[in-house]
Amino acid sequence: MQLAGCVLAGGHSSRMGRDKSLLRMNGRSMHAVALDKLSGCTEALYTSGESVDPEEHRSTVLKDPYGCGPLGGIVVALEAIEAEWVLFLPIDMPLVPQAWMERLAALTRTTEASAILTRTEDGEQPLVAAYRTALLPDLKQAVEAGRYKVTAALPALVQWQDATGFPPEQFRNLNTPGEVSSLRALGFDIS
Repeated sequence: MQLAGCVLAGGHSSRMGRDKSLLRMNGRSMHAVALDKLSGCTEALYTSGESVDPEEHRSTVLKDPYGCGPLGGIVVALEAIEAEWVLFLPIDMPLVPQAWMERLAALTRTTEASAILTRTEDGEQPLVAAYRTALLPDLKQAVEAGRYKVTAALPALVQWQDATGFPPEQFRNLNTPGEVSSLRALGFDIS
């Protein structure tokens, strides 16, 4: 398989005060929203982490024994998924455009890089990305050494893809009730 998709859903939602995966946007759980975006451009769906919608059964759930944040979730996925590439999307980024995920998926067919990561006007988004499964040894070594920052664990050959033409607000995380309220103020139906 060339490309699989994986929702990163391993956080504890401590700043949100409730499970982010069960937040609903336009009547759908955040987990379902993320899977929708990945399903249009990948061959198989996975979810790395414990925070999943119990009514959503489109993905294979991968339990994260590392408990060290997103890097652990990426390692778990790269260990379990038999594909050349894994396309990742965090569960708490519901506004990432489908077209952007499709662009990252298309780039996996032509790049020589070991990872394709998103960069917006507001900064780097290394979790909206595609990683070759061949990166597993490097990333696992970083986890085992206690180096959990994703960008610090990556080898030199990565491709930063500028999200030119996409508003940086579409790449915002929802980590707090205040951030949810700000989306409501913009007219989004989120609860």
